[in-house]
Amino acid sequence: MNLPTKITFSRIIATVMLIITLFVLSFFDELYLPTLGNTKINLIFLIIFIFFVIASYTDHLDGHIARKYNMITNLGKFLDPVADKLLINSMLIFLAVPTLSNYNHEQTAYISAWCVIIMIIRDIVVDALRFIAAQKGVVIAANIFGKMKTVLQMVAIGAVLLNDFPFHYLYPNLTNPYLSVSSFLVYVATLVSFISGVIYVIQNMHALKEEQSTFMEVSNLLKEKQLTLGSVESFTGGSYASNITSIPGASKFFKGTCVTYATEVKNDLLGVSKDLIDACGVVSKEVAKEMAIKGKEALKVDICVSFTGNAGPEAMENKPVGEVYVAMAYLNQVEVFKYQLNGKRKEIQTQAMDLINQEILKKIK
Repeated sequence: MNLPTKITFSRIIATVMLIITLFVLSFFDELYLPTLGNTKINLIFLIIFIFFVIASYTDHLDGHIARKYNMITNLGKFLDPVADKLLINSMLIFLAVPTLSNYNHEQTAYISAWCVIIMIIRDIVVDALRFIAAQKGVVIAANIFGKMKTVLQMVAIGAVLLNDFPFHYLYPNLTNPYLSVSSFLVYVATLVSFISGVIYVIQNMHALKEEQSTFMEVSNLLKEKQLTLGSVESFTGGSYASNITSIPGASKFFKGTCVTYATEVKNDLLGVSKDLIDACGVVSKEVAKEMAIKGKEALKVDICVSFTGNAGPEAMENKPVGEVYVAMAYLNQVEVFKYQLNGKRKEIQTQAMDLINQEILKKIK
């Protein structure tokens, strides 16, 4: 667990401890804590406000450290939104239900329960959409309204915790707390939250559509044409075969794969010429072509695809990250395709596999 993740985890623990403390205090109806002078700020609420400000800052701090020092982890990406939702939503609910803080008899600033319902429903919908998109390998980036929503929620919560200080001096005779400045901030945060949720859904409706993967399309077509398929993989490391064999009935057309990750394996196991590798490099159209030819012979298939390239993280053989060659041997022809792909290692692998699938579909349809 690195430093940013520790900060995030400590924020979760601190928020849980705060919730437990407030739960215990709710039983002490006879407990009366006066406000600080004529500020109308309750002592406990002031402590909560200070905690909330520090916790909100650590939310910015852990992300800043993780990005600056390249310390982003899967655990951190999981815990950070959990910490945010736990902190903000628990405060929203706490401030929306006066009976949860019945020891504070002079608190006049609250958050409308309807606003809380809207904001929490929005979070549930967006989180569900992100989960579905993640299952398909799609990342839903935060939009400007989503970031504004978070900032406005924090500002509104802070204003309510301070019992509308110092704005209440502007309207000393106000009888309806829901017409105060702090309430106005809550309404704005709710509106922006709702708008951001609608935008998320509209922009990412494609994530909800049932799209047939290129692997499924290739599978169906090969079964229909009664053709067999094999693969020779280098930088994809067997991912192509793994995706194909995850499809029910793949054994009817897929015969196998040769994972020739190391250079010497390409030569010793597959029979790719060492002189060719020395002259052209592993990441080359010549080697990709030879891999497809040798693989088709070894696997005795109608179609053989091959993958060689640089998926990162550094340049290889003076070839930039993302330069890949995929080849397809079919009948007496071999076609080689060169691509310059962008993204992380896994993304480059996925793009290359989808591209060769598209070539197979175009060739034999």
